[in-house]
Order: sequence, then structure tokens, then C-alpha cells
Amino acid sequence: MTEVAATTPTDAEDRADGVRHSVPMSRQCPMHPPAEYAELRAERPISPVRMPDGQLAWLITRYEDARRLLADPRASSDRTHPAFPYTVTVDRAQLRQHGGFLQALIGLDPPEHTPQRRMLIGEFTVRRIADLRPRVQEIADAQVDQMLAADRPVDLVSALSLPVPSLVICELLGVPYSDREFFQSRTVGLVKHDTPPMERGQIAEQLRVYFDGLVTAKENEPTGDLLGRLITRNRETGVFDHDEPANRSTCPSHSPASSNSSSRPAVAAAWQRASNGDWTGYAADVARRSLHTPEGQ
Repeated sequence: MTEVAATTPTDAEDRADGVRHSVPMSRQCPMHPPAEYAELRAERPISPVRMPDGQLAWLITRYEDARRLLADPRASSDRTHPAFPYTVTVDRAQLRQHGGFLQALIGLDPPEHTPQRRMLIGEFTVRRIADLRPRVQEIADAQVDQMLAADRPVDLVSALSLPVPSLVICELLGVPYSDREFFQSRTVGLVKHDTPPMERGQIAEQLRVYFDGLVTAKENEPTGDLLGRLITRNRETGVFDHDEPANRSTCPSHSPASSNSSSRPAVAAAWQRASNGDWTGYAADVARRSLHTPEGQ
């Protein structure tokens, strides 16, 4: 399998190959998904799309199809794979350089995923989340108070929906209060769709250096937060190396709207068919294998 070509195909070339849409699609209303989604669900629920970096992927728009595909062990979550369909423009050379840091737990496949998930699952029990609820409420209330005191109009995204989860993550991990502005600004830069690839790589490196120091400090003096507890347990299990506890707990996830199962051997041949222009054959293979339909149907 090859990397994405440096040049992006023209619209005419995409139409000839059956690619009618690019991701992300424009929204006519910020409160609703793009109108094209409904059209695709009805007419072409498994559809080829062009990603921001020129990569080709398949957009799954029906809920039932997405559930079956995500549950299929032949589909991969590996974000370091050359064919992974990023919804933002990325520098894949930088991804290879920072792959260990950027690959969050949800970006791993078994068998690597299984022991690491086992290490973390106890941190998200109903009881532990209920214990955290009062602090989450305080964080949300503080952001709402700041928003109400600010000049109008207020951007709900920058004032509420971005800082609240970032600050809650800080609380979970035990990020010192003095570092939270740094952490919040960097994580926002990672998840914004318009962050340039070079800047995104610089942010990733800044966070890697920061968490290297934070994990080292907690290794020397374990704390009662999520990172501290992971470090303590890891002394017995040896599941993580030094760089992994923070990486598996903090990295922002990407949208599940687009799926690419080509990193599994079972569908590698199908992807090759698509690469050669045989979109119809590839779509049939994806549908049959991902949705467990018999050959020929």
C-alpha cells in the first residue's frame, strides 16, 4: 500500500472515479449535520470520499452499517497506518515521528489495546465518575459565570464546550493548576480543524515534552489522580512504558464519521482494487466483509 500522492486529484478526476464528496462537508445550519448525509444515507450509504490531505476513504452514513463495521475485528483503529482517514490535514511524516504520543488508547488494536484498556477501565466506573461529578459541576458553573460576565455576543464553543472537557481532563490527570492554561491552549490547537499541519506537529511535541516531565514527577512521587494510580499499578503489571500513561489517557479522538478498514489483510486486496479505479468492486467487498453478507449478494 502506498502513501497519498503529493497532488490532489481534480474535481473531474474524482467524478470519473466515483468520488462525489470531500470531508468535511459544509453545514447549511450549524445545528444540523451537512444535508449531503441524508442524501447519502438514502442513495449511497457506503460512499468514497476525499479527505483533507487528499487521502481516499469510505464514508459510512447508516447507523446499522457503522455499528457492524466498528464491531468487525478486521477493521482497524490504527492511526499510524498510511491509509487512516484523518478528518484534518496532517503531515504523515510527522505522524510517524510522533506516532507513539499521538496514538491514544482508542487508536490501538488488539492485542496491544486489551491490557491497556484493562488498566484504565477501573478509572471510569459509575462510582468513580459519580465522585467526580461535583468537581465537574464546579468547572462548568465557573465557565458559565465567566461567559455571563463577558461582553455579548459570546462564542459558546470557545467559552464553554472547549474549556470544560479540557479542564475536566486536567482534573482527572492531576495537571497542576499553574499548567492548565498551557494544557488547554495546546489541546484546543490539536482538535481544531484549521490548525496547520506544521503547527499541529509543534503542539504535539510540546505536549510530549510536558507529559514526559509530568510522568517523571509522578513516578518520583505518585499522586492520587489517574496518572498517579496508573503509575502505581504499572509497577506491578509493566503494561506501559514511561511514555504511555499520559498518551493513552489524553489524546483527542477523531471523528468516527469516516471509516477505513484497509489496514487489515482481509480487505487489503479490496483496497488495491479501489486504488486501481475499481470503486464498484471495492464497495462490494467492503459491504460484504464489513456487513457480513455472503459472497455474491
